[in-house]
Parts: sequence; structure tokens; C-alpha cells
Amino acid sequence: GLENWTFIASFELRNDVPADRALLTTARPVLDLEGVDTVATITLNGVRIGEANSAFLRWRYALPAGLLREGANRLEVAFVAAGHYANAQRELYPYEVPFTNYYHLPPEPFHRNFVRKTPSDFGWDWGPAFIPCGITGSARLHNGGVSLDGVRLEQHLNDAGAATMVVRPVLAPREFIADSHDGAVLSFHAELCFPDCAAPMEYVRGCVDVALDNGEGLGGDGGRGGGSDGGRGDNGGAVAGGGAGTGDDESVGAAVSLVLSRPHLWWPRGYGDQPFYQLRTTLHASSACDAATPPPPLSPPLLRRVGVRTVQLVTEPAPAPTPGTPPGETFYFRVNGVAVFAKGANLIPAHVFATGESDERWAWLLQMAAEAEMNMVRVWGGGRYQRDAFYDECDALGLLVWQELMFACALYPRDEAFLQLVAREAEEQVTRLATHPSIAVWGANNENEAALRWYAESRASRDVYLTDFVKLYVETLRPAVLASDGLSRPFVDTSPSNGLLSEMPYVKRWGNVNAKDRKSEAGSFGDIHHYDYDADCEDPSVYPAARFISEHGFQSFPSFRLYRAVTEPQDWSRDSELLEYRMRHPKGTAQMLAMIQRHYRVPPAGNAVAAAATSSATATAAT
Repeated sequence: GLENWTFIASFELRNDVPADRALLTTARPVLDLEGVDTVATITLNGVRIGEANSAFLRWRYALPAGLLREGANRLEVAFVAAGHYANAQRELYPYEVPFTNYYHLPPEPFHRNFVRKTPSDFGWDWGPAFIPCGITGSARLHNGGVSLDGVRLEQHLNDAGAATMVVRPVLAPREFIADSHDGAVLSFHAELCFPDCAAPMEYVRGCVDVALDNGEGLGGDGGRGGGSDGGRGDNGGAVAGGGAGTGDDESVGAAVSLVLSRPHLWWPRGYGDQPFYQLRTTLHASSACDAATPPPPLSPPLLRRVGVRTVQLVTEPAPAPTPGTPPGETFYFRVNGVAVFAKGANLIPAHVFATGESDERWAWLLQMAAEAEMNMVRVWGGGRYQRDAFYDECDALGLLVWQELMFACALYPRDEAFLQLVAREAEEQVTRLATHPSIAVWGANNENEAALRWYAESRASRDVYLTDFVKLYVETLRPAVLASDGLSRPFVDTSPSNGLLSEMPYVKRWGNVNAKDRKSEAGSFGDIHHYDYDADCEDPSVYPAARFISEHGFQSFPSFRLYRAVTEPQDWSRDSELLEYRMRHPKGTAQMLAMIQRHYRVPPAGNAVAAAATSSATATAAT
């Protein structure tokens, strides 16, 4: 993680291969990179075509005509060490922006808050600091042009039980669309099928015309509606609505509204079933909403598995959670109008390297959560956004997801370049994930309001850092999330927090969110994180009286089966040098031993344990 690395790929293009010939002759080929981790310069055939500086973005580059050539081609992605890059960015910043640097990590602290990379890559109180770099996703070449990049959804249920799904197209970025398309009118078609569009039992469809407005924006003309002329004909109808362009070249103001009079509702685990619809969307090269047979789509149909449901975060006046505390507000989720009692866990990355995570392992872990009767998981803001397969599994299991943006345990800069970068990140990730019914709430960060009380700099100049907080999370990320997901889900600007004084205007209820004391007002509003390493974690009397505990826990020793596989017998004592070196939490070993001693006999230290473990391992092998 401290070195610079260059990754090189050689590939051939041949004119006698149709797909290759299309790339060689198109006016605007595109290089599409996913999982560029993190700071890199991209060169193709000796020509620098662009840079990347976020592991959380898809990087696409419009290639100059003629750069691709028949025969051999060479792609280079040259990385600089993310830690050194982050420190260089910090040196350019006008004042200190503190962050938490953990115990037993490299002596040179890296300002991880200045680079958009998995925060825990720099180490945490549960894991090592490898600061890896490389390409964790795919690299593709394709033809540029008008194409459907994604969709944005909004859902509503009315008092009669009917559901409306509003579908908006997201087009490829403007720089990949040839100028000859300026002013063109396209048609966007959406079809919602149950259970799928290959053999639908029920469906509704709609269409809207979309204008490519000379690069100024993308708008709709009002569109046309279509009824549910197949399957169960009384299930609903489709209405297409138009809108003005947003000015964002990737978003479209036009929308199709699909109405289901008797929807099959998706429910969290323990509250009902998880039925799915298939949403099929296509983009066509002309105004074809009235055509009996529209022209072929400009790009392959975009298929999404969706669930019909609504979700609300309910914050209503409520009495004191326990005697001696002030009255406050509720904090719970309501799905399809039904209150849900959340039971779950927080998720950190399943492997220290992104390429070490697998869909199969996540499926296994999530299945275990479901079998433990959990109904919610929190994707923690110090890790990484997960692949779609993770959220597909949550959808299928009925596990609600508290999805955080990747900011954690630090204060962050707010220069214009950084704000633009993270706003794009929020828009891209939320747009990618928002079709998953399991996602119940967007969270802007982990513990960064609480962090205002952690550091000497922010305690001494609170107004400076509080202003930074509002600029980043309230004025930049919140609008980016809402623009990408409408009003389909709640948004919380941090966790834990004391909630809001007012949603409109948006006014936070500032205050102490760090308190562990049951008598604190921190339990009366919002959510809290509960850690008390000096108390008995099995004693309910030490648990806080809170509206919602979104994070809690106690450290443990590693699995001995896994630890033994990569260590020597002298490392197996609880006081071994290696085990202590692996400890990332100050006083962690002493706290764990004290906890064990409250309920069990603490094993002796030293070589006796190692010898016993060696003897046991030998006996097992002999057997």
C-alpha cells in the first residue's frame, strides 16, 4: 500500500470480428472501468486519456477517434499510493481536518479523509492497514451513443391500497453522445410485470417522449399512457407524465407512472412475503409512444427485479424513555403502513481486500442473519458499497438495509473539488442501488457528528467544523441522494444523532450523541451507538433506554481455527506477542479477559496453553 503500481493489459482488435470492427469505426468509443482503487492515470496506446481519484465511482472515458487500432493495443493504469496522495491533499488544505487513527497501525498516519477509498483500508480498531490498490472490477470497451444507463424510482401507496411506481430514465453521460443527436426526440418505454415479463400474469406499461435538448438538459413532452392490456386486465393502468429538463446531462425530467390497483406488496422478514415484479425499460430512437410496433431499442432492455413497498422513518412526539429523562420522539420504521421492530446487526467488509469478498460468502452470512430472526442489517460507512448480488440477497430474504455513504469516524474537507466528487458518488451509488426494495434508509456517515466532540481541533473551533459538517452532509450529499431517489426513502445525515427539530426547513437537533448514561437526553431522540467495555455486556441494567440502538457490541478474540492456520504454536497463548500486536483496540485484551472472568474461568497464560493446543492439534491429526 505504500508503493506505486502500474497494471498493463494488452489486447487485439480485428476488422474481421464484427464487434471489433464496430469499435474501430465508431466516432466515439468508450473505455469503461469499474473498481479503480483509487488514484490512477489511464493511458491507452501511449496517449493519456484520463485520471481517476475515487474507488466508489465508475470511470468512463470517451476515446479520440482513431486511438484504437487494428492489431495490438496496450492499456495502462498507473496507480499512486493512496496514503501518500491523501497526505499531499491535506498539505494543500488551509487547516487541520482531524480523523481517528487507530492503535498498532503504521507510525506514519495517512489522512484517509482526503481520499475516496474504503476507510477501513487504512486500518480500524478491528482490522489491519493494507491500503491496497488495483482494479477490483471490470474493464470494457463499447460504442458510445445514446443509451439507457439506469432508472430512478419513486413509490407511493394510497389509502385504497393502490400503488404508483414512477420510473425516470437515466441516460449515458452527455460526453458519450454524438452532437448529431442534439434535438432528437426519443421514446422511453417502461413495463412492470408480475412475476416477470417473459411470461407475465399481470402487467402495466407506459411510454414518454424524451428530447435531447442540445446538451442543455433532457426533458419529456408529457407522454402517453397505456393500459394493462395483457394478463389480469383489471390490475391497473399506466400514465406517462412529462417534466422539464433538470440540467443534469444524465437525468431526465420525463417520467412514466405505472399504477397497480391491487399490488403484491414486498414485506420485511417476519411481516409477510417478498414477491417481486420485473421492470423492463427500453429507449428508442424516435417518438414511438403511439406506434403499434416501436423501432428496435438503442441499447439492450434494462431489466430490474423490484418490490412494491413504502418505507417511512417515524419520528413523532413520545414520552420519556425512562424516568428522569426528557420526553422526546419516536424513531422506528414503518413499512407499507405497518410498524416494524428492527432486529439486526452491522456489517463491516467480509474481507480486508475487496477481491476477497464473494457473493457466496455474503449469501451465507445473510442467510445466517435471517435464520437468527434478524430483519435488518446496517452497511457501515467505514467499509464499501456492496455489489448488487448482496442487495439481491437482502431483497430475497426480507432483510431491510440501513445503507450508509462511505464516511466514518473523521471530519472531512469541503473544498469545491471534494464536494463535487462526493456528490457524484452519492448520485451514482444511490441510482444503482435504489431499485432494491430492501434498502430502507440512506445514512450520510458513521459517527461524524459525534466526532465533533472527539478532537482537540473541533472542540476548540466547533463552529468551523460544524459548518463543514452542514456543507458536506446537509447541503451537498442530502440533495444528491434526494435527487437520485426522490422521496422513496428517509435520509439521516449521521448516526448516531438527536434527529431533527424540523424537516422543512431542515434544522438539526444538535447535542451530545456520545452519552452512555441511561439518564442522558441522548436516548430521548434519534438513534444511539452503545459501547461500554468496562461493564458486563450480558447485564441488561447497563443497556441504554433508547429509541433505536443502531450500533452496539463487544470485541472478541479471533476464531482459533482460522488463527491457528496462519500462526505458530508460540503465538497461541492469550498473552503472546503476535496476538497483542494484532490488537487494534487500546486495553482490548484486558477488557476481554475481564469480561470472560465475569462468567467463565480465564485460561492460564504462557506456554501451557500453547502446549495443550499443540497436543490437541497433534491428536486430532493422528485420529
